[in-house]
Amino acid sequence: MERIRVALFGASGSIGKIYREELQRHPFFELTWIAGSPKSEGMVLDGLPLKHPDNLQEMKKNADLIFFAADNLAAKTIEPRLRTLGLPVFTNASFHRMAPFADLVIPEINPNALLNCSLEGEKKALFIAKPNCALQNILLPLFPLHKRYQIKKLVVTSLQSVSGAGSTLPAHSIMDNVLPLIPGEEEKIVAEMHKILQASFPFSVSSLRVPTSHGHMAIIRASFEKRPKITDIPPLWDRFIGLPQELHLPSAPKKPVHYFPQNDRPQLSKDRDRGGGMTVSVGKLRSSPLFDVEFCALSHNLRRGGAKGALLAAELYSYAKQFPDTFLATSSTSCLPK
Repeated sequence: MERIRVALFGASGSIGKIYREELQRHPFFELTWIAGSPKSEGMVLDGLPLKHPDNLQEMKKNADLIFFAADNLAAKTIEPRLRTLGLPVFTNASFHRMAPFADLVIPEINPNALLNCSLEGEKKALFIAKPNCALQNILLPLFPLHKRYQIKKLVVTSLQSVSGAGSTLPAHSIMDNVLPLIPGEEEKIVAEMHKILQASFPFSVSSLRVPTSHGHMAIIRASFEKRPKITDIPPLWDRFIGLPQELHLPSAPKKPVHYFPQNDRPQLSKDRDRGGGMTVSVGKLRSSPLFDVEFCALSHNLRRGGAKGALLAAELYSYAKQFPDTFLATSSTSCLPK
């Protein structure tokens, strides 16, 4: 496969660092241009000089695809300008996720936004927003259940690690503490869930910041239009794969969801890096007196919920662009979901 030149905004941040690590030997992409904050211009990272983020014409000469990992303040002003360049944009920022021009994509769940554009030509600039980091461990295990039984109502408690706040969280505020409010987070999770599934159902979520370094965990309680048997759920998770797995894309885990039958898993220190940080680990599955099912789910917020989640979406897009015939043949027989 011909490698695609890519630009990275926010290259010096925590998400940007993971992008740089993953792109060093990536078979699809070659990192050719990076930008940080204006004050970091001229610094060198991994052999590339950091450019000023406003130097977009220079960037366009050196890249054919854009990853955006800077903060919302930068996204507010830079992302609209990036859309005018005609290059595909894959962003981790939340500022434009709900905009009409933005498609929210989790590649195993709703690849159509990528694929229609890839195969039918770009009538508009492709703008793909990676959904909220805390939504990954909620939606990936729920998706095969939703396809089989259809979600009727949902209650989630989201326990989010310190790294989910980036550099904005003072250390003293989280030491020996739990913060019961993450401003705007709960509203984002609900709105993005409904946008991705193109469905609306009662959904209540509580988000808390907990003193762990990496990994987001969720307690998920769900009822469905058709009540599932608890014993039928683990096989659905075990068989669930999507197009990234069918195509053996570089960032795709072998299994998007891994089920633990024991009730003391998943655990952050043991399970957040499963599948290269791209597998959602689930456990403590049981019936609930108020809901059809209840379970615990864990994902890596900087990998599946951050850089590698967007990278996987770009891999799927790039594969469909370069190998449309192979892609069509594979997608027509895909078992998404099994």
